[in-house]
Amino acid sequence: MNRLDRSAKTPLYRQLAEVFRERISSGDWKEGIPIPSSPELAKSLETQVAVVERALQTLLLEGLISIKPGRGLVPLTPTSSARPVLAWDPGSGRLDLGGSVEIRVLSKVLTTLPKNLLSVFEVHGKEGHRANRIVKLRLVSGKPMVVETIYSPTSRLPGFLMKDHRQVDLYQMLVSQYRCEVVRVEQRSRVYAITSAESSILETEVGFPSLCVERVYFAGEGPLATSQWIVPAGRCGLFEEASALSV
Repeated sequence: MNRLDRSAKTPLYRQLAEVFRERISSGDWKEGIPIPSSPELAKSLETQVAVVERALQTLLLEGLISIKPGRGLVPLTPTSSARPVLAWDPGSGRLDLGGSVEIRVLSKVLTTLPKNLLSVFEVHGKEGHRANRIVKLRLVSGKPMVVETIYSPTSRLPGFLMKDHRQVDLYQMLVSQYRCEVVRVEQRSRVYAITSAESSILETEVGFPSLCVERVYFAGEGPLATSQWIVPAGRCGLFEEASALSV
């Protein structure tokens, strides 16, 4: 039965991923038995194959299904993961800088949240806009590769500016130093033009085409922090975490 609500704000692939989770948890899709192919699922659900494949890729990242050579995709028994589930948008990927990475903290300031983050954190009033901002530079063999900017409302992570941000990434800090149970990390990627301030830091031209990777880290009480990575084209690789699905 078609359970997709095309008028809803939730993307179709996320709705479909939830349908597939229910099929696994209910036993409709049994562990170890190949699930129907993407074209078959798309036809039965009256949607596009690309939507089905993206939903399946979400389940792959969650560890709910696995690719078995010669058999296709099969359901797995859910297991806990050391890392949170990643909801990638528009595709799954990771940055590979290569070599030995040096991290420099360029600035740590108390500021106000950018307008685009007010709705993310659902903060209201003047005090709700107060936030910590950390700017970090990643270098490989002395060459600047990535500028990362982190925001967090002052009420979410007390003492955030006092932490040593050179040694650990944001996820490690949330888990090990703040004892937060990070339940989800949402990531979005888009094409970005380098600003004048970033051009001097990254040693490139203003407007140079780049990759912008934005992440929001969620715990049980909601979003804790965001990070934005700016990577000039050609500085590193963007690799697919899961191969294209073909079943």
